[in-house]
Amino acid sequence: MGRVPFPVLVPPFGIIGTLAEVHGLHDNFVIGEIRNPPFEAVLRAQSDPVIIDCGINVGITVRWWLHLNPGTRVLGFDMMSEAHEFTQARLGPQSKSYHAFSVALADHEGLPQTCHFDDALCGSNRIDARGEGRQTRDFVTTTLDACLRTRPETQFFLLKMDIEGCGHLAFAGGTGVLGRTQHVVVEFHSPDELAESNALLTRQGFKLRGFKSRNVWYGR
Repeated sequence: MGRVPFPVLVPPFGIIGTLAEVHGLHDNFVIGEIRNPPFEAVLRAQSDPVIIDCGINVGITVRWWLHLNPGTRVLGFDMMSEAHEFTQARLGPQSKSYHAFSVALADHEGLPQTCHFDDALCGSNRIDARGEGRQTRDFVTTTLDACLRTRPETQFFLLKMDIEGCGHLAFAGGTGVLGRTQHVVVEFHSPDELAESNALLTRQGFKLRGFKSRNVWYGR
């Protein structure tokens, strides 16, 4: 994992000590790709909101949700167990508000997949044939609906999707969850992912609320 020479404390994100954290902080908050002030104002006013964060990587966005509303519960999805361990360590006492799902999301359960990677905390790791790296790790896919089947009454305030071009597959496997979700933000990585995700979200009753760079916001 690439580290910076001198870790620094960056409120409200805590210690920033790796290149992955620097990149996440720069893209999402210095450039502001994921910033959405109207949504943030609504989140601050919620009582115990639940956020699904798919593709947590080093937990930069997880830290942001908990900063905006300390009463938030975050359900974090990432196929790399190291991502959850790193995020929980950075959260410290706030880790009690974080629930980890170490799974590879897709549109069907039980599909074998192999991830090729060099760094488990690299933000570009993916499970399809376009992944690169000297190491390999095998997964069996699951779906959002399967993972959250034990929470049939939970209403989700936000679903954030950033899984390196496979978001449309995760949405297709999570239509039940989407039916209980109020807001969605997606980071797109390809025209196909954009077109298929937009079509599915529109069918689910979502409307485009805004976009910046590769991030697109939807709401009911």
